[in-house]
Amino acid sequence: MKKLLLIFSFSIFALASVGALTLRQRVAALEKEAARGDAEAMYHLSTLYEHGFDSIPADSMRSLSLLKGAAMAGNPAAQNYLGFKLYPEKKDSALYWLSKAADAGEMKAVSNLAYILLEPDSALDSAARHDRDSQAAELLSKAAEAGVPTAIASLGDLYREGRGVETDTLQAELLYLEAVSAGLRDAEMKLLSMSHSRYASLAPEKALEEGLRAAHSGAHTIAFNLYKKAAEADIPRAHTLLADAYSSAKGTDYNHDLALRHYAVAALGGDPSAQFILAELLDIFPDALSSVASNDEIPDKIRCQLVTNSDFSNPQYWYSLAAQNGITSARDAFRRLFGNE
Repeated sequence: MKKLLLIFSFSIFALASVGALTLRQRVAALEKEAARGDAEAMYHLSTLYEHGFDSIPADSMRSLSLLKGAAMAGNPAAQNYLGFKLYPEKKDSALYWLSKAADAGEMKAVSNLAYILLEPDSALDSAARHDRDSQAAELLSKAAEAGVPTAIASLGDLYREGRGVETDTLQAELLYLEAVSAGLRDAEMKLLSMSHSRYASLAPEKALEEGLRAAHSGAHTIAFNLYKKAAEADIPRAHTLLADAYSSAKGTDYNHDLALRHYAVAALGGDPSAQFILAELLDIFPDALSSVASNDEIPDKIRCQLVTNSDFSNPQYWYSLAAQNGITSARDAFRRLFGNE
């Protein structure tokens, strides 16, 4: 079975019509270009025939023939993908094509070569294993600098495990966050696994700070858990961030009631972003706070305030409080909430 870590690059074939050309006409034009030896046309056709599209049926033999032609004609993406397809059944050929692609600057091929070096091999002694790990680290560093998400995360693995580099969990964390920012969701789970015990020991204010950092990288599950820790210490901003997470299903399931509850707690605690957002909610749902006031899980002090102070159901009351802190629009509210103020 092919290693799932090996990455490959499908060239996205522009299947939308060009001018008045139909799909069949566009494919026919590509066939002519491919017959003249155009490497890019061969690669586009190869990816099309591998899976088929619309009325064009899949043809695996034709796809492979075109892929080999594109690789031999010098297309780096085709060389990388051909290497992927040949590995591990024809390892020498795979390494040849991956090396050709890497030499041509195809960073995904550079990553693929690193993954092969990192594979377990019982025939290697510790010195040889370390040498391979070091080579892989150099390759992954090169691909990571070029922005290949899987390479960034895999380099984080090496720093986490101390393979080919000195163990450095802080560097691993930074790399995992960078990979999440680049769209690799698996990196968040790696980071959560590595840093779970450290997160649990953070002081509330530090948990809030790191939660925001995680959110800015797109690691919303981690951010949500850190917000919860900070909210346990009744930090108003943490409650607002939890409310936003519940209302937008970021890092947790959507829950309107919990979002409203945390917005109310944060607004009463003095967070201006929550005050403005709560005002907008009351503009749309005038009785929104009634469900919060009747909730047994809300602290008695807060429930009492919601029941006894009629101003709290007036959106203008909350708009005014938010304005006193410079929040006069939803944009202001979210800038303050997720910014460094």
